[in-house]
Amino acid sequence: MLSMSAAGHTGPGKDWVSFAPTLHALSGLTYLTSFSEEDPLGVGFPYADIVASLFGVIAVLGAIEYRKRMGRGQWLDLSEYEALSTLFSPFFMENSPDPLPSHFG
Repeated sequence: MLSMSAAGHTGPGKDWVSFAPTLHALSGLTYLTSFSEEDPLGVGFPYADIVASLFGVIAVLGAIEYRKRMGRGQWLDLSEYEALSTLFSPFFMENSPDPLPSHFG
């Protein structure tokens, strides 16, 4: 069974209600697609819903494979916010002041 919500069913965001534009802003997508910081524009379509749906399909396919091998089903709790945020980690790593501590060389 797959449950999808804004920020999962446990944790600090469990009661969040959101639409794709809200998730775009929380994840940093609105910032990344804006022409300037003064005019946050956003992408203009529900990108977060598309990304979370694709993550959901992959998770369900994995759960089906698990059921075939182990004989047990699973409950999948998918956070749309986390699914969308994973796409931007390369940008944030490239633009962080010091991605690796100096002792890593």
